[in-house]
Amino acid sequence: MWVLLKVVELEVFSRIKRIPSTHALWVVLNHGFSKTLMALKFLLAAKFLGPELMGVVGLLLVIYAIAESLSEFGLIQAIIQAPEAPSVLQINSVWWASFVRGVGLSLLLVGIGYFYPIQSYSEDFIIAAFIIAVCALLKSISSPTLYLAQRERWFSRLFLHSFGGALLDIAITIWCLMSQKGILSVFIGLIASEFIKTVASYFIFSTDRYRFQRLLSPSFNVSSYMMYGKWIWGGNIVNLLLNQSDKLITGSMLGNSALGIYQMGGRLAQLGISDVAVAFGQYLFPSFSRLNNDIEERNNLFFKAFVYMLIFSLSSALTLMIVSQHIPYFLGDDWGESVAILRILAISMMFGALISVLVAYHRASGFPSRVTKASLCQLGVFIPTLYLSISLYGVVGVAISTVISTGVALCLLLRGTDLTLKIINEKLACFYKKIFNFVFILLLALFLDSMWLQLLTCLVAIAQLLHAIYMNERVVT
Repeated sequence: MWVLLKVVELEVFSRIKRIPSTHALWVVLNHGFSKTLMALKFLLAAKFLGPELMGVVGLLLVIYAIAESLSEFGLIQAIIQAPEAPSVLQINSVWWASFVRGVGLSLLLVGIGYFYPIQSYSEDFIIAAFIIAVCALLKSISSPTLYLAQRERWFSRLFLHSFGGALLDIAITIWCLMSQKGILSVFIGLIASEFIKTVASYFIFSTDRYRFQRLLSPSFNVSSYMMYGKWIWGGNIVNLLLNQSDKLITGSMLGNSALGIYQMGGRLAQLGISDVAVAFGQYLFPSFSRLNNDIEERNNLFFKAFVYMLIFSLSSALTLMIVSQHIPYFLGDDWGESVAILRILAISMMFGALISVLVAYHRASGFPSRVTKASLCQLGVFIPTLYLSISLYGVVGVAISTVISTGVALCLLLRGTDLTLKIINEKLACFYKKIFNFVFILLLALFLDSMWLQLLTCLVAIAQLLHAIYMNERVVT
């Protein structure tokens, strides 16, 4: 038996080694494992802390996201998209710009935590804000080889880098929760993860030979990247308002408990749909960029990627709507209201998943302005519908306004492409049988009384669709 297991182990590792480092599988594994561990971390935190304290955690993370978005100038994305590899001087300049950004961001976060704490949890709030500030500084001093790894699509090493940090994060968070560290448990694991990832970035991708020279000769020659980066920055500002204003308004109008419930519904929807879409988008962006000299091939890749994401996101959204009823079983009755929120946000995340493909396409094609303009229109729809729906339906209304505005952005981004219903139908033709099977299995799951059997049935339904996409890709390639 031992010999048989050893043979199987050697065969598995042999097959893994044969997978190219640029293969999309590494991106899926990266976000699949890392985001699953991250979601598990927050589910455990929700179980231990409850909606009120999770609302405080959510507010701190919103503050961090706001500060980070305001200071993200799109320089790293410009490096990835640029037709020519950056010089040593350009790499050093981007690192210094990132470092200055990190220092400013850290000081801002410390100031917010110290001068504007939540009175009920002032001590923990200040400490958590300081920890987040240190995390921001650590991220800013990561090795520039991390940028080059994304540009050159070293996805296997990026997987090891992210997965290792996520594993350490959840391990320390669990220990802290068991030790009753309260809301600090979430952030202690985060800072440990960021520290390890920052140190590892100098060794795991390639030896950073210029790290000492870089420190002795500061430079800020990033003008060649600013023309592209300004649209990324503008898009970040708009996305900041879109992605965080709902949480800030929910917290201010409905309280920390409602904020915690809303964020939990959103995080579960992200796990099922959005996180996979982000992973796919990270693979597509450099892949589209490499095909800028072959428009026809780039469009073919875009059409195929959009249809794959349409199949995945729609099937995942329907599955989440069914299994969401079991949230109170896992987290407790206090989280019952998040069921309705998750079901509505599943639609928004489906739209967002399709948008991630469109964003990668437009940015790689050299038109990041299209993304920013679509986001501005989305914001123009979102703010008024948010105030109207929250006054009518409370926290559920926040989710409704998100669906409406995301749908508007999706339609606007589709206008700038050559994608038509005819092309979608042609690409979907080979999947119709599997889609019918999926719908049949999902309908069967609705009539099952056993929770575990229902979850297993839904998993089978999704798996056979994903297998169909995998087999189709194998035939094509």
